[in-house]
Amino acid sequence: MPPAGTKRGKKIAMGEKIYDLLGKHKQIVVVSLINVSSSQVQDVRMTIRKGKGELLVGKNTVLNKTIQMRISGPPEKDPRRAAWKPMPELENLQKLIVGKVGLIFTEEPISELLPRIESKKRFTYARVGKLAPINFTIPAGPTGLDPSQINFFHALQIPTKINKSQIEILRDIQICTKGKKVTSSEAAFLQKLGHKPFQYGMAVLSMYDNGSIIGPELMSLTPATILERFAKHARNVTALSMETGIPTEGSIIQSIFAGFKNLAAISAVGGYTFKQFSATAAPAPAAAKTEAKPAAAKKEAPKEEPKKEEEEVGMGGLFD
Repeated sequence: MPPAGTKRGKKIAMGEKIYDLLGKHKQIVVVSLINVSSSQVQDVRMTIRKGKGELLVGKNTVLNKTIQMRISGPPEKDPRRAAWKPMPELENLQKLIVGKVGLIFTEEPISELLPRIESKKRFTYARVGKLAPINFTIPAGPTGLDPSQINFFHALQIPTKINKSQIEILRDIQICTKGKKVTSSEAAFLQKLGHKPFQYGMAVLSMYDNGSIIGPELMSLTPATILERFAKHARNVTALSMETGIPTEGSIIQSIFAGFKNLAAISAVGGYTFKQFSATAAPAPAAAKTEAKPAAAKKEAPKEEPKKEEEEVGMGGLFD
């Protein structure tokens, strides 16, 4: 066996690691590494390890050879042959190993892993010869560049004027077009203005789940989103069943409730009662007890105090 430090030794070690991970994990996420820097790969690798996952980046030949070994079995003299079990479902994974890709082995829910991968994207300068992922427009207004750098604008036929000793763009100009290669003039111009128009990072292409392949449009679904969509469609089916009169599991409860309300209405109007209605009907209001109000006590007129008889005042016997 070649030494571990050699190129061949690293390939063998990588193959053995992939072989072991294919036997341990049933969920494998395939990501694109186009325009992804080595530092971004390291950042994603660290965040995946927090969820007890593993990101492997290797040559497609090594990946395909190891997957095929899991499908058809190791060589006869390989010690792993004794414990090998056929995994024909890995053929679906093998079809995804196209282009510059990496494999994430994890059992973490994809709805939790996906936001962490996307958070590692970075804005970068436009690169010459690269396909523009989006249309990018520079708004009208001052650029902060002095008139000596007007040649950049002339090369791209951008209308300008000199205002307060700086170049000013007269109208919004689209510099890059989605799907077209970035020219040297466009890249130099955007870098001169300090614009980082494109965001690059790992893109999740698909997910292998125990033989099934799930596309990116389904991987962003969370349990809450699935329940919400299911409830919405269940309400639609119930409404359709109620309208057409065709009973379903979703509408049967509503139909029973509507029928009971009709019976309760007839019972209330016709005076006929039944056990279920009596159990749910509100009790009749108790008769108000009228209590005789105590007669208001007559206010007795205040007794007049007897007038004191005037004392006869004697006149000293003059008239006696």
